[in-house]
Amino acid sequence: MRKHIVNHRDQELLLSVLENEEWSDGSYCRLFEKQIAHYIGTKYAIIMPNCTYSFKLVLRCLGIKDGDEVIVPAITWPSMVVAIMECNAIPVIVDVDACFQMILDNLSKKISNKTKVILATHLYGFYENIEEIKKIIGNEKIYIVEDCAHVVGYKLNGRMLGSLGDVAVTSFNSKKIFTCGEGGCIFTNNDEIYHSLCEMRAVEERESKYGFLPSNYLVSEFQAAILISQLEKYNELLKIEYERAMYISQVLNKSNRISVYENSDKVEMQTFYNYVFAVDNEAREVVDGVNSKCGNVLSLIYPPLIQSAVFSRIEEKYKNLLKNWDKKEISSANNLYQHCCRFHHSLLLMRNDDLDRILETIIDIMGE
Repeated sequence: MRKHIVNHRDQELLLSVLENEEWSDGSYCRLFEKQIAHYIGTKYAIIMPNCTYSFKLVLRCLGIKDGDEVIVPAITWPSMVVAIMECNAIPVIVDVDACFQMILDNLSKKISNKTKVILATHLYGFYENIEEIKKIIGNEKIYIVEDCAHVVGYKLNGRMLGSLGDVAVTSFNSKKIFTCGEGGCIFTNNDEIYHSLCEMRAVEERESKYGFLPSNYLVSEFQAAILISQLEKYNELLKIEYERAMYISQVLNKSNRISVYENSDKVEMQTFYNYVFAVDNEAREVVDGVNSKCGNVLSLIYPPLIQSAVFSRIEEKYKNLLKNWDKKEISSANNLYQHCCRFHHSLLLMRNDDLDRILETIIDIMGE
């Protein structure tokens, strides 16, 4: 089983960088930005070192400051909240339903005159309901930032996720389907946001047009070369993983004690960073039971942010930003964490007999 699909094209492009004097933020970076923007369906893309830095730069660009509120789903990767806190803004959590979508009634109640951004996280194989969020926002000046770290290539109603909000960020971390080891990207159709971000991502000897203090978020040509090659074979990889995910659903559906994701007619291409399914008993029991027999193949989903170890011991100055977090307000997220298991996407590429053995073990542990 391999996590990454590598061939002669990856080697060819990496060697071409080695033979060139341009090793940082050069022609391959610009080419990839053009290619990935076209793929996602946005006017602009900016390659970045990782998704967390991407989100932090976006928050700064959008003018997020002390006391502003950024709404986030109760289950998401904690580094996104870290980026909010580093801006001294307040992360406001909203409970999520069985498809990891923010519960809209809860979302509308959390919006205040301090709300500046809503982070719409498309998690695992699920999508956030951007159009309904837009209806709730109405004419309020609130930005929607899509977190697409799990869903590059996910097509919904003729459009790619990442092209639906004001800005989107994604990750090319080594665990992702589309990867260069470490990396990220920002997408937008907004001219002013794009030019502001370009000015902010590198310290150069020039006068600021937009008045932002710049930083250094440049990426090497080696990363861009890998991404160019990975993009060329990406759709084929997604098709293979989708077919295997549907096979897993077919097998697990045989158990009345397991719930699998039912695809929406709106979805034209679904991605699976993780394949998630729910069990009617404790997920931890299933994960431990399967892993004891098959190796480390299953894990729990991300814990709700309130339970994340990341925030258990933090600097005093940040604790005040989390004072309004209330575990009683995220009962659905707590229930998901108690009952959901996940496969990493790399398991979708394993040999048929190995995958069948894992699925049989899951069914057996569930008592059917």
